Amino acid sequence: MVKTYIVHPLKCVVAMLTSIFSLVMTVVLIDLKAWLGVFVFGLIFSFFTGVAILYGARVRFDEQGVSRFFLWKRQRFFAWSEIKEISVVGLNVFKRPNSKRTGSRYVCFWRETMSEEERFRVALEWPPKDGIYMVYTPVRIKSLRRYWTGQIEFYNSGDLYWQE
Repeated sequence: MVKTYIVHPLKCVVAMLTSIFSLVMTVVLIDLKAWLGVFVFGLIFSFFTGVAILYGARVRFDEQGVSRFFLWKRQRFFAWSEIKEISVVGLNVFKRPNSKRTGSRYVCFWRETMSEEERFRVALEWPPKDGIYMVYTPVRIKSLRRYWTGQIEFYNSGDLYWQE
């Protein structure tokens, strides 16, 4: 059974709406010949379009492995046999000890085992270049568990609705 999820639906929608607004403002400012505004809103449009593409990609689980797609093009594929670690990473790395505020939490798929320091680096330098990731939800973990029976590592993830 194939399961497909958008990397981060909320951030994708917010970025798309910001891009559309910026594009409309750019067109209006072109008509008004306000070139500085055209430049500024053009930059905002470009940036948030990139963010929408980043968070609007899809992650698919199937019997072969985990794939990351944008539109119909596969960007990355990891076979289940290649995956060495799956981790839940919270991105708020500069927090008080034992704080429940972990920031956004993502499920990350890696072809190598990560140390605590490497997970810290990933959270600090988000998004990772060599992994597949998606926002954490308990539903996604349940879908993942149909294919992955190994341990799931946790870094800065706080209290989850689901734990091993």
